[in-house]
Amino acid sequence: MARITDRSLSTKVQEKNVWLYDDAANKGHGELCARLTTGGSRRFYFRYTGPDGQRIRLPIGAYDPTATSGLTLKEARARAGELSLLHQSGVTDIKGHLEAEKRLRDSERAAEEARLEAERLSAERAASRLTIQGLFDKWAAVQLRSEEHTSELKSPNKISYA
Repeated sequence: MARITDRSLSTKVQEKNVWLYDDAANKGHGELCARLTTGGSRRFYFRYTGPDGQRIRLPIGAYDPTATSGLTLKEARARAGELSLLHQSGVTDIKGHLEAEKRLRDSERAAEEARLEAERLSAERAASRLTIQGLFDKWAAVQLRSEEHTSELKSPNKISYA
């Protein structure tokens, strides 16, 4: 096997899908591979041996040499290296491990959103409660406005000193 190159990823596939495998730097701890389809799709995978001895291909991402909508070859190698280190550390079910991490992140995010929503509701409730001073100010504004309005109606010959 040889290393996957940008040139090998850009070759046209004629009849059937082609799998390219990178030289595994850490033998026995997974490797980067790429799938080239006849439709032009290029996807990276991390291939490793699971806890039951089966070969598992874990999707890493789509190939994009410009890195606008996918991964460059360098980024895919880096991600495969991270997954290989994870495998070396004793995590043999990488897919299950990554799913558990995602569930944990999702639950932490949901808890943070719930906390922020509770804070917002608490602040709204506190803002809606009037203090005695606030209640008095509101009453005074309404009462004085109505008194000014009624006094204008009662005295049409009001003298202005302006």
